[in-house]
Amino acid sequence: MALPMLTCLRDHYQVLPITQLQHKALVELLQADDILEPDLPVVSNLRFRSNPRGSWQVLRQLNDLKPSVTLLYGKTLFAAASLTGASRSGLTLYSTLNRRRQQASSEAYRNRGRGLGRLTCLDSSGNQVEDHWRFIDYLKHERRDHRWRLTPEARERLRRTIPGDFQDTRYVVVAPWTSDKRRDAHLDYFRRVVECVTGDLGLTVLITGQANHADQVHRLTSGLPRERIVNLTGKTSLADLLGLLAGARFVVANDSGNMHLAVLLGTPSVVLFTSTSPDMLVSRQWNESVSAVQFPLTRSGHAATIPGGLRKSLLEVTIPEALQNTWR
Repeated sequence: MALPMLTCLRDHYQVLPITQLQHKALVELLQADDILEPDLPVVSNLRFRSNPRGSWQVLRQLNDLKPSVTLLYGKTLFAAASLTGASRSGLTLYSTLNRRRQQASSEAYRNRGRGLGRLTCLDSSGNQVEDHWRFIDYLKHERRDHRWRLTPEARERLRRTIPGDFQDTRYVVVAPWTSDKRRDAHLDYFRRVVECVTGDLGLTVLITGQANHADQVHRLTSGLPRERIVNLTGKTSLADLLGLLAGARFVVANDSGNMHLAVLLGTPSVVLFTSTSPDMLVSRQWNESVSAVQFPLTRSGHAATIPGGLRKSLLEVTIPEALQNTWR
C-alpha cells in the first residue's frame, strides 16, 4: 500500500523502511525488482503488541541516524517513537485514519514534549493510500505515477516457481481466513464461491490458510468435487504463496495480506470487506484489478450470514459477474 509513496521518496531521499523477518521472501522480491533499497534492515518482530521492547529498540537505533524526515502512520508507532526519541531530530509528519485518536495522541505527546522534534499532524483523507500521498504533498514533491506492482519480468520469474503439479493448471486461489477474525466473511459465502469456480467456471480451487484453519476445510468443501479442490492450508511458505498468487487466474479473499499481494503481483481479485471498508483501503489505481464487496456485520462485530434478497443479489448476480470479469 505504501509502495507508491516509497518509490516517490527515493527520488529525493535515502529511504530506510523496515520489515519483519517472516516477510524476508517478499523483501528480497521487492529488492530484486528495484522497488526497495538493497540495504533494507530486517528485524525479527515489529508487532508492538507481541514485542514492544523490540519495537522500541529499533526506534532508538533509528534515532542514531538522525533522519531529516520521519514519517509515522498509526498511533502505536507514533507513541513509541515519541517516548524513545526516534523522531527528535528533523521534521516528523504524523497521520492516522482515526482522526479522533490522531488528535488525542498528538496533543498528549506534544504536551509531554518528548522526542517529537518539529511535529506536523496531517489530517486524514479517510483513505490510507491518499494519506500517504499527503506526506508527499507536504514535502512539496510531485505526485508521479510511481510503481505499485511488480514488473512483468518479475511476475514471470515467480510463475516459474509454481510447483509442477500446478504449472499447467487453470486455478483460482481462495483464502477465507485472516489473522483478525473480525475481518472474516462468513464461511458459507466462500463455499458458494468454491461452488461457482469449480462448477460454473470449471477451474481448480487452491484453498490457502494457516495450519490452524485446516479443521474448517471440511465444512468449506464437503460434498463438492474433490478433483477440483486442493487443500494447501498450513502447507505454503510466503515464497510458495507468492508464486501461486502470481500464476492464479484470480484471487478471492478477505481484507488481508492476500489482497495486497495480489495487487502487487497484478493478479485480479475479489475482496470481501466486513469490519473494514474498501473506501479506507482501496486505491483508485486498483479499480482495474480489485472487485470489492462490503458485507454487513452483526451486533457482535462479526460478519453476518447474508439474509434473503441481499444473499441472492450478491451470490447469484454481483459475485459471479465479478468473477467472470476478472477471469476474462
